[in-house]
Amino acid sequence: MSHNSDIDKKQDENIVVFPERKTIHDEAAEWLSRLDADKPNGKTLAEFSLWVNADPAHAQEYRRLAEQWDELNLLTQMTLPSEQVIEAVEATNNKLWGWPAWLASSSFAAVFLAVVVTFFGLDDSQQALYVTAIGEQKTITLVDNSVVQLNTNSRLSVDYSDKRRGIYLIEGEAHFQVAHNPDLPFEVYTGTGVVRAVGTSFSVYIKHKQVEVVVDQGVVEIDKMPAPALPNKTEAAQTALPVSSGVESNDTKAILKSKPTRIYAGAKATFEHHKPLQLSLEEDVEIDTQLAWRTGALKFRQETLQHLVDEISRYTATKIIITDSAARDMRVGGLFEIGNTQAMFDALELGFGIKVDRIDEHLVYLSIQE
Repeated sequence: MSHNSDIDKKQDENIVVFPERKTIHDEAAEWLSRLDADKPNGKTLAEFSLWVNADPAHAQEYRRLAEQWDELNLLTQMTLPSEQVIEAVEATNNKLWGWPAWLASSSFAAVFLAVVVTFFGLDDSQQALYVTAIGEQKTITLVDNSVVQLNTNSRLSVDYSDKRRGIYLIEGEAHFQVAHNPDLPFEVYTGTGVVRAVGTSFSVYIKHKQVEVVVDQGVVEIDKMPAPALPNKTEAAQTALPVSSGVESNDTKAILKSKPTRIYAGAKATFEHHKPLQLSLEEDVEIDTQLAWRTGALKFRQETLQHLVDEISRYTATKIIITDSAARDMRVGGLFEIGNTQAMFDALELGFGIKVDRIDEHLVYLSIQE
């Protein structure tokens, strides 16, 4: 082999090929193919609804391709009144996405898209499920111009109509900037409570077995969950909620009222997720610390190391274990960029005397330095 051939081979080995970014046309064509291949399951349909609602151009291109394919007579020709399609969709929603096989046929692509778009919120009503992965955040503008900021590893369901503005926080954390409408209260359902607002901003966080509500502007009301509480058209309908027993706690800090409790800006209310509604109220909280995640950071002020690890762990797939029991209660603080766990480890080692043992790329042990 010649010297030049050796050089060419070496250069070829050093070439890194980056995958080409798919165009909207390619994505739409791929979705047509996936829905045509076989009966789509619930996960596939949920992914499709998120994709088609992410950008109006997605729905436009999907519809254009579907109509074009039908005109070219490339798909199986079937006839079914659109009313039957709508009835089938509504019926199967109550069965948790048990879609009939004929609906997967691409000959119904345009009709199917119209039903999905109507159901998932590109008109005056809005029903949709939004999900974020670990470390992901998402901002959603609703049809009334209310803005939802969804934090890491969260699931939220929207149920809007001309009679109600309903939000169901199923998992994780979200911040709500509510568009003012005194005739149509904005309601966030989670656990055994409902947080109600007209025009304000606040966050709701399902933290282990508790729900934390932080109000940064205006005022909200927290009330007992009404019955029936959940719509049939969202995943939230599958969440089982306990019925209040009416038994009061002996905790003198707890607030239990028959009327809604008002929470004002600068305060945080906490209640148990699966117990009869009882509120614990903390006033004058540091809002910038509580909601620092909205700016891509986490802020800690004299918190325990265990609390810091619990919060940081929400944003990374790396498992962080404190092996030294004495280290769990150490007080630490700082401002950390979300997703930059290495910076946190460096700060713990240099500033707080914490030993960081990297077992592998997915496991880290923390202990006090000897």
